[in-house]
Order: sequence, then structure tokens, then C-alpha cells
Amino acid sequence: MTKEIKIMSAIGVVVVAAGILLVVTQKPDTGDEQEKPVDARLLVAADSYQTNGNKNATVTVVEFADFQCPACAIAKPLVSELLSRFADDPKFNFVFRHFPLGQHKNAVIAAEAAEAAGAQGKFWEMESLLYEKQTEWDELSDPMPNLETYANSLGLNLDQFKSDLAAHKYRDKILRDGRDGEAAGVSSTPTFFINGKKFVGAPQQPFLDYLQSELAK
Repeated sequence: MTKEIKIMSAIGVVVVAAGILLVVTQKPDTGDEQEKPVDARLLVAADSYQTNGNKNATVTVVEFADFQCPACAIAKPLVSELLSRFADDPKFNFVFRHFPLGQHKNAVIAAEAAEAAGAQGKFWEMESLLYEKQTEWDELSDPMPNLETYANSLGLNLDQFKSDLAAHKYRDKILRDGRDGEAAGVSSTPTFFINGKKFVGAPQQPFLDYLQSELAK
């Protein structure tokens, strides 16, 4: 099975699994949104986590996501497939931005956990765990024991992790990401931008078509 076919298969799995969630989270872009790329300064911050970080990358995909969002968790396998597919392509860069939704009570603390893990070199590992274990912690009145368990499983310095979360060390960054997202027109998650062009909801065929067309330039 080629990598392209694997990606297409993953799209099918995401679409079927998402069901009603995709209908709810996706909204049609207007013609204006399609014609006017978003200011790149709103999409990539100096301290954003990136898979490549190559300033000369010709294609930059930015995801605004909420760790408590079910649709983001459903989209995660496809995002992982895309990152694997283009891992060695110097033209491709993927950027993660936080966009915790107000109705998700544990979204901010989960984002803080990801940032605290990132400070110890394990952002992407914690990101994956938070989505994988989402239904374990998302509705808890106190998700900290779960987050500490995940941090411990990743081999993090647990005292430092707990200290960072207790001090809300990364909250300003997370809230700034949210403000940037709002200024860029983000209102739901996941929302993706490919070179400034917005795609709302889990990636589907138009997303992949546009990505491939940009990489081919």
C-alpha cells in the first residue's frame, strides 16, 4: 500500500468515525475566506511547536486545536499519518497552536500539561497521549492525577511538571494562541490553515488536494 493510498484510507476512517461530529464542526468557507489567506503573523508564533521549523519551507500547515475536543481526537490519526508522510520533506512544516474552547473545562489545564511536557522535550508525546486518553480525563473534576500519570509514563521530571502546572507557567502562551486564532477567524476546532488558507474540521479530500497542489509548486 503506497503512502498516498494510506492517507486516503485514513481520510475514510476519519470521515466514518467522525459522523455527526464532522457535520457539527465543519462549516463551509465563504468565497472571501477562500480568496484571502490569513496573515501569517497570526498563525505561527516564535515559540510554537513545529515539526520542521524550517523558515524556508514552502508549505506550512497550522492546526488550532483543543485537547478536550472529540473532533480533534478523531482527526489525530490522520494528522499523524500526514506528519509521517512528509516527515523528511524540507518543503513541509506543521505548526500546533492551542485553541481551548470555553465549554471545555479541562482544555486549558490539558494544554498546560502539553506545554510542561514540551519544556522537557516531550510535547508531541504528551499531545498524542492526551488525545489517546481523552475520555479518561476530559470530564473529571480534577484531571491532575491523570495528567501526572501521563507525565510519569513519559519519563518526565514529575516535580518540575507539577510545579509548572501549579504556577500556570504556560497559560499566557495558551491564551495568546487563542487570541491569535480568533483574530485569524477560528471559531471551532480543529481548524487548519495551509499557507494561510483555512479548512474547518477534520481533514478531508479538499484539504489533501490543496496540500498536494501547494507541495507541487
